Amino acid sequence: MRGEHLIREVFGESDSDDDADALTARPHHPIPPLTTDCVVESPLGVDGMIVAREALGADAQAWLLRAIRADDLVDFPDESNAAEEEAASGGGIAQRRRNQAMRFGRKHLPAWALELADAIAHLAARPTGDGDDNTDTIFPPEVIARGDTKRRVFDQMIVNNYVPGDGLTPHIDLHAFADGVAVVSLQSAVVMDMYPPVVCGVPNSEGGMEYETSYPVWLAPGDVLFLSGDARWRWRHGIAKRRHDPPRGWSPIANSSSGAAWVTRGFRTSVTLRAMREDGHELKVPA
Repeated sequence: MRGEHLIREVFGESDSDDDADALTARPHHPIPPLTTDCVVESPLGVDGMIVAREALGADAQAWLLRAIRADDLVDFPDESNAAEEEAASGGGIAQRRRNQAMRFGRKHLPAWALELADAIAHLAARPTGDGDDNTDTIFPPEVIARGDTKRRVFDQMIVNNYVPGDGLTPHIDLHAFADGVAVVSLQSAVVMDMYPPVVCGVPNSEGGMEYETSYPVWLAPGDVLFLSGDARWRWRHGIAKRRHDPPRGWSPIANSSSGAAWVTRGFRTSVTLRAMREDGHELKVPA
């Protein structure tokens, strides 16, 4: 597959077939049911940007964290000794640990990831509102329709592990990936900053880009962020490098948080689910 080959060139190889088979074959307990009647909202009113609040209950969150730890995909810092570890390393915990793992193709996904992917895909097919006349679903029909094919809705996974102070550079996911991205948030709440397409970036002193305006989307443990359409193809998303986040409900326009204190970040893990494109136009932006 051309797209998979491209991603391997950019990010390197995933585990060997033997390792992947071992992960997939490892026995495990089934995923606890997701909260299918969870609150579904569009926090910014942007086409394709949906958050399913606490879609993973406490049992499902614990199940997922145990599975990630059991497969030894990323390094989980010792939370009870984090301050000492960071001081000893000069603040470089993130630089000396495995904080990301990728898998490409369903045959390379661990069994727990296959179950999670199918459960999230099922959730993505639920209506975005109440009422018999509501036909809008979290993911658009063309994305959900992949579930009826051999590829399924998701066939690629990334596990990220964050310590307080870590960030994520604002970006749009590579066009080698199809429409429909889901991000499962675990352990600690965080603000995901969303950057509209009309905002121009300016270079900063570190050689990166800074954007004038962003809009915060609060993600609590168990929340699932869905991106499709404009939200997936045109809006950048990122996480600021800081140890504290503005409280839920804070607005950059009003520059006010109703007097609430900023929230201290904890250790956080996320699982991103996507699908590789197979149309031979992996690097082209959809019209």
